Amino acid sequence: MAHDVFVSYSSKDKPIADAVVAGLENNSIRCWIAPRDIIPGKSWGEAINSAIEGSTYMVIILSGNSNRSNQVVREVERAVANDVIIIPFRIEKIDPTGAMAYFLSTEHWLDAMTPPLEEHIEKLAHTIQIFQNGEVPEPLELAKPLAAKVQKKFQFQRFWPIFAIILVAGLAIFLIPRLINRETPVEDGLLSSQSTTQAETQMGLPTSTITPTLSPTPLPTFKRLGSWSTSREARNVFVRDEFAYIANGEGGLILLDISDPNNPEEVSKVDLNNVQNVIVEDQIAYVAEQGQLEDNKLMNDKLIIINFENPADPQILGTYEPEGALAYQTLNNMAIDDKTIYLGLSDRVIAVDVDDPSQPETLGEFSFSSNISSPGVAVSDGIVYLQANRLHVVDFSDPFEPVEIGGFDSGWGSSIKVMDQKAFIASWDAGLIILDVSNPANPVKLGEFMEIVGNFNLIPTGAASRQIFLDLAISNARAYLTFSFGLNQGTWTQVLESGIVTINISDPANPSKINTTSDFDEVSSIATADDLVFVTDTTRGLFLLQAP
Repeated sequence: MAHDVFVSYSSKDKPIADAVVAGLENNSIRCWIAPRDIIPGKSWGEAINSAIEGSTYMVIILSGNSNRSNQVVREVERAVANDVIIIPFRIEKIDPTGAMAYFLSTEHWLDAMTPPLEEHIEKLAHTIQIFQNGEVPEPLELAKPLAAKVQKKFQFQRFWPIFAIILVAGLAIFLIPRLINRETPVEDGLLSSQSTTQAETQMGLPTSTITPTLSPTPLPTFKRLGSWSTSREARNVFVRDEFAYIANGEGGLILLDISDPNNPEEVSKVDLNNVQNVIVEDQIAYVAEQGQLEDNKLMNDKLIIINFENPADPQILGTYEPEGALAYQTLNNMAIDDKTIYLGLSDRVIAVDVDDPSQPETLGEFSFSSNISSPGVAVSDGIVYLQANRLHVVDFSDPFEPVEIGGFDSGWGSSIKVMDQKAFIASWDAGLIILDVSNPANPVKLGEFMEIVGNFNLIPTGAASRQIFLDLAISNARAYLTFSFGLNQGTWTQVLESGIVTINISDPANPSKINTTSDFDEVSSIATADDLVFVTDTTRGLFLLQAP
C-alpha cells in the first residue's frame, strides 16, 4: 500500500503510535507502521528500509523511550539519508540527546504532553496537510532535516577565524607532549555497566573506570558463511545437531536447517506471541514467551513445550504459567537438568517438573534480591547458579526446599555457563570472570578478562562512554562475549557499536583476547557448535560465522 507517512516509535509507546496512525488516516493521510504493514515473509529490516525510502514524511513519537531506542535512531538516520521530512511529535518533556539530537537538527517540534491527545493529533494532521499543499507551516518552521545542517555550515564560515585559533591550540596540546615523550600512556576510559534490556532503566547501577590495554596484533577475524533475515526482532538462538532454533519475538519460533552453514533454510515455524528464549533437550523445545498487553489486560509469561521429533511438523505438548505473583515480561533465561527445567524470573527461580510435558508441575522456587529483569541461569548436578546483581549458588537437590549454599561478588550480569566444574560469567562491569566451582559452596576465582574493546573514535570529544558485556558462549577453549559500546546517558546506553570479543581460555588463570569484531547493529545472543559461531542481531536476523 502506498503511503505518505512513516511512523517511528518505541514499542513501549505503541498505544500512542496507534492513536496517531488512526487520527492521521481519519484525515486521509496514508501511514505505514510496523508491525501492521510488514508483509508476511519479508524481513523486518528490509521492510523498514523500504517503507522509509517510500515515505515523504516521518512522524517520530518522541519520548525517553524512543530517544534511547537504537532501532528508532536507525530509522531517523535512514530518513535523513533519504531526505524525508521529519516531524517530531513530543509526548514527554525531554530533549533529544546523542545521535538523536544530531539527526533531529530542526529546533521545533509538535508538543503533545498535555491532554487531550486527540487535539495534538489533529494539529499534526493539519501540519502534514499544509506540507502536502506545498507550504511551510508557521510557527513550527519545520524543514527537511538537512536544512539546519546547511545553516550551521554558513555559521562556521562566519566564525572561521575563531575555529582556526582553537584548532591550532588543540594541535599544539596534542603534538608537543608526544614530541617530548613518545611513551605517553593510553588515556583512561570511562566504563560503567548496565543491561540494554529493561534493567537499563533501573537506577544506581555500578560504574567503574578502566584503563584500556594495548593488545597484540589480532588473528584473522570471523569468516561469514551464511545468514537468515528474521521477520521480527531476533532475541535468541539455540543450536542443536544440524538445527538452529530462533526466538523471533512476535514472529514466533523458527526452526532452520543449518546442515549447510552457507545456506540456512527454514524448516518450520510455530506461531507464538512474543518469544524471548528457547532451549532444546531430546528434540523437545522449551520456549519462554513473555506476556503482552491485550484488551487493557497484562498477560502472564508462559513456558511452552514443543515436540520437534518431526521437524517439519512441530507439535505443542503443553504450557506452564508461573504461580503466585504476576510474571510479566521477566521470564527469559532457562536451564534444564534431566526432567526439571529452571525458569529465571527477575527475583526468583522456579523448578518445574516436565517429565509429563502435557502437565508441567511446580516443584519449588527460590527468591532472591535483584533489580535485573533477566538473571542468568545455569544448572549442574542439582546445583543452580543465578547471575544477577551477584552470583547465587543454590542447592536444588531437594527442589521443594532449595537452599542457598554459596555465592560470589561477580558484579552485575545476566549470562552464565557452567561446565567442567568451572563457571564462566559475563559481568557487565567486570568482563569475563572464570570461577572454580568444584566446591559449589565456595566458588574460587581462577581468572578474569577486562578490556575496553569499543572504538573511542565514535565518542564525541568530552562525552562519557559505556561498555557492556552481555551474552556468552564457550567452545574449544574459547569464550565469545557479546558487547555494546556507546554514549553513557546516565541510566542507559546509546549503543554506537556492537560486536563480539573472542578470548583464549586455554589457561583459565590468564585469559587473553584473540580478536574483536563489531560488524553488527545490536547483537542479542550468541551460540557455538564446534568452530561455528551463531549470532542473532536484533533487527537483521541470524549470522553464521566460521571462527578464525
